[in-house]
Amino acid sequence: MHFNHGALGKKVRYQPNLKFLFFLLLLYPLAGLPQQTAIITKRFLSVEDGLSSREVNCAIQDQYGFMWFGTRNGLNRYDGKTFLSFTKQQHGLRQNKIIQIGTDYNNRLFIMYGQMGVQHTCTGEIDVLDLVTHEVKSLSKVFPDLPFKEEDVFWISNDGGKCLNFVVAHPYSYWKYENNRFVKTLNLTAWPEPSLKSREFAAWGYHYFFSKNIAVLRNAKHVYFIGPDTVFTKHPSFTGENDYGILGLDKNENLIVTGWGNSVITSFNSLSATGAFTRGVTIPCIERLKNVPASINFSQGGGASAFITHAPASLLLTNFAELYQVLNPTELAQYPNIEVDQVISDNEHNYWIITSHGVIYVKIKKNRFTHHFLSDYETTDGEKNQVRGIYSDGEGTIYANLWDRLFIKTPDNTTSSYKAKSILYPISVAGEKVYTSGTVVNVFDKKTGTFGSFPAGNAGTEIWSSFAMENNRMLFGSGAGITLLDLNTKEVKKVSSASAQIPEPKNTYRFFKQDTAIWAVAENGRV
Repeated sequence: MHFNHGALGKKVRYQPNLKFLFFLLLLYPLAGLPQQTAIITKRFLSVEDGLSSREVNCAIQDQYGFMWFGTRNGLNRYDGKTFLSFTKQQHGLRQNKIIQIGTDYNNRLFIMYGQMGVQHTCTGEIDVLDLVTHEVKSLSKVFPDLPFKEEDVFWISNDGGKCLNFVVAHPYSYWKYENNRFVKTLNLTAWPEPSLKSREFAAWGYHYFFSKNIAVLRNAKHVYFIGPDTVFTKHPSFTGENDYGILGLDKNENLIVTGWGNSVITSFNSLSATGAFTRGVTIPCIERLKNVPASINFSQGGGASAFITHAPASLLLTNFAELYQVLNPTELAQYPNIEVDQVISDNEHNYWIITSHGVIYVKIKKNRFTHHFLSDYETTDGEKNQVRGIYSDGEGTIYANLWDRLFIKTPDNTTSSYKAKSILYPISVAGEKVYTSGTVVNVFDKKTGTFGSFPAGNAGTEIWSSFAMENNRMLFGSGAGITLLDLNTKEVKKVSSASAQIPEPKNTYRFFKQDTAIWAVAENGRV
């Protein structure tokens, strides 16, 4: 990762009983979901590495590449190797509980304080940190002519660009700070003002979504959808549910929402010229979740969302193009009652998932390998997932032995399978026939599409390897040595290479041809 100052690394956190972990994992899809062609790197950081608290609420990357994290116990800057902490006690912050941060790309970091819970309640105090001098001042001191009261600010957020957004009360309004100016974007007149002098508004962080072209602002009464040319409001029950959550926007700016009641995830086009809230384009990776119950522990931001599913209990990440499993059920069980607060992406398109148990750094790379027989692989239990033999005919058809089944995949992606009476190991091809072996020899006839036992004598106790020779002969390597099968006569003979210098081969695992000689690789050497 590149920084202008220092090397930026991204951070994550983990359980108290975990040391520093660095995982490189091939991501397999959830049951019922198509294969994922990606490799994920997950990195966890915690207090043992210098993070001031395990409870992290927000994150942002500054213009120099440093990562900043707001926690229950102060502000942290991460340079890829070490943390620099800022607290009330040591650096003059007004509070240590930080619920949101943002930048203005003029060497300033904005810090919002508040109480954490189901919804973040702000305290009406905003500090501004100079990223160069690390001097801390209040928002009202940095901006003496602030067009609203500092104590009325209840949410700040960047929009993915250089604009910093402010949502304030008394009256409810939406402001943008850009090019060194505060500009009121909209009066939120559909929101009734608090009836008491005390602060009644709270920041539902994941219900305020800002991008360069759209803002979605939600309170308990109405939702504002603010586009480049359109502003319209809807009641929260617009999806037909009692409540809903906003997952984010896809690359075409279709709004992705999920109902609280039945956890159905739907896409809508929120920028309709007529102000109508209509269904948008189907997003395949989201559509695959229709039958997967999802908890509304979700977040939006950085062009991605992360959320918890109930069945299976997993932490998922989506960039609205692909769907990834970040924590499987076993991993997720280490984090009871975990909630997802935020997802951001850095300048190298890596993701940071901010949760109630820490931060998970996710780096996704394309998997150069293509998976075959994956659906059948997943529906087979435990050790039966093992692939013991594989063969490609060079024309697009692939043959594979998975435990006691022969799987065949043709160039048009049609898959068929055939069950054998014993575990299958090697595959060899002679003419139009495919031979698979275990304790017996089986044959698949490509012309007739039939599969069955080959009527031959005993080719070995457990056949580990095979090799098709000329003149319709085949070598088999087993625990009993090497045998030669005549495919025409079905006759089996034992082949011995033993001498005073060369022992009888034991457990022959592979045959290969070099010049005119055939070599056998056995447990006790090459013969």
